[in-house]
Amino acid sequence: MGEAVRAANLGYADETRHYRNRSTYWLWSLSTDQAAYFLTHYSRGKGAANALLGNFNGVLVTDRHGAYNDYAANKHQYCWAHIIRNLEKIAQRRGQAGKDGQKLLRLARLGYDAPNAGNKATIKASIIDSDWKSSVNASKPNWNRAHSSMEKPKPATAAANC
Repeated sequence: MGEAVRAANLGYADETRHYRNRSTYWLWSLSTDQAAYFLTHYSRGKGAANALLGNFNGVLVTDRHGAYNDYAANKHQYCWAHIIRNLEKIAQRRGQAGKDGQKLLRLARLGYDAPNAGNKATIKASIIDSDWKSSVNASKPNWNRAHSSMEKPKPATAAANC
């Protein structure tokens, strides 16, 4: 079963605690629309993630757990539900961070709902004010420069929001 799931073009990986007698293990899963492969492992680290994924080479959707950080970035998609949950927390902050979080949350929800909208013309970008659009467009060159030189965030930085 593992090899069949690993041959898929798209897979969803996750892990959760699994108890055996008085010991804690981790139940890892790699799922597709057709099947799921489960692996029980003593660790929640990269070694267990690598054992689960094996030769999987498709697009991988995860919750940003650090064990998946070595997976090819161009084939690694973060779970929308987790991203939206993080933005909801940011949107609750005071000041500019909260305002920006609210706008980013609206954008994320647009992206999340887009496949269900049927006709893309029904998606209205008007919920984002023109000032915000101007700010985003004006900051793109700065963002691209900053992003290209940015260090990868430490897993603990995102852990509190996930």
